Amino acid sequence: MSWDDEQAREHVGRVEALLSALESRQDAAGAQALEAVRALVALYGDCLARVLERVERSGDRALLTELGEDELVSHLLLVHDLHPVDTETRVRRVLAEVARFAGGGVELLSFTEGAVRVRIGSGGCGSTSGRLRAAVEDALSQAAPEVGRVEVVEEPAPKAAAVIPVEALFAGGSVPGGA
Repeated sequence: MSWDDEQAREHVGRVEALLSALESRQDAAGAQALEAVRALVALYGDCLARVLERVERSGDRALLTELGEDELVSHLLLVHDLHPVDTETRVRRVLAEVARFAGGGVELLSFTEGAVRVRIGSGGCGSTSGRLRAAVEDALSQAAPEVGRVEVVEEPAPKAAAVIPVEALFAGGSVPGGA
C-alpha cells in the first residue's frame, strides 16, 4: 500500500501527536515507550543510510534527486539528516516556489547555518502580506526544518503617486501655449 501525499501528511501528523503525548507522560511506561521509539528510529536511520550509500555508489544521481523530491521520503531523510540536497539549496528552491505562486515578492536576503532572512513584498493589503509571511514560514519549516530561525522582513508598499488635479495646473489663468 502506498500513500498519496495527503495521506502521508496525515500519518506524519498522527505520529507527531502520538510522540508529543508520549513525551508529556511522567511515568516509567511512557519513558520506556519513548526510548523504544528512539531506538527504532536510530535503527531505521542507519538502515536508510546504508540504502543511500548503495544508491550513491551506483552513480544514479537521478534516483537520489527523485528520492529527495518525494515529500514523504524527503521528510524521512530530513529526520535522519540524510537529505541529498543541502539546506541552502532547499531554502532557495522553496522560496522560488512560493514566489512563483505569490506572483513574486519573495527574496532571500541571507542564509546562515541556523537562520534565514527573507524579504517579502507588501501589496498594500495587510492580510495578503500576512498570508505570504505564513506561506514563507510554513514552506521553510517543511523544506528545511533544521533552520532554527526565520526572519521575514516586510517591504513597505510603494507610495501611491500624487494626483494633481488638471485645474491646479492652470490655476494662474493662463493656458500654456494657448491664447
